[in-house]
Amino acid sequence: MSGNDVRIATNFHPTYSDVVGTTSGVTATLPGNRVSDISKDSNGRFYDWDAVYVPPRSCLYMKVGPGFGGTVDYRNTRSYGVWYKINNVGANIRALRSC
Repeated sequence: MSGNDVRIATNFHPTYSDVVGTTSGVTATLPGNRVSDISKDSNGRFYDWDAVYVPPRSCLYMKVGPGFGGTVDYRNTRSYGVWYKINNVGANIRALRSC
C-alpha cells in the first residue's frame, strides 16, 4: 500500500546487489492508497509481488515485516530506475519521491 502510485512486479532477479535488480514477470501500477491484492491472475489467485520500481534519483521509504514494525530506506542515485526487492518481508510503501 502506498500514498503514491507505484509500479510493482513479480519474479525479481538480483543484478546490482541482493536487493536491486530486474524483473521478468507481471508488472502493474498500484494506485495510491490501495493494497496489492486488487490484482489477481486468470485463476483468481493473488499475485506474489516481489519488487517495487524506484525511478531515477528517487527515494523509497517502506514499513516492512510483521506488523510493519521495521523500516527500509533506499536512495536510488542512478540516472535510471531500478527494481527494489520486497518479497518475503511484506511492505507498506510510505513514500516514493524525488530525493
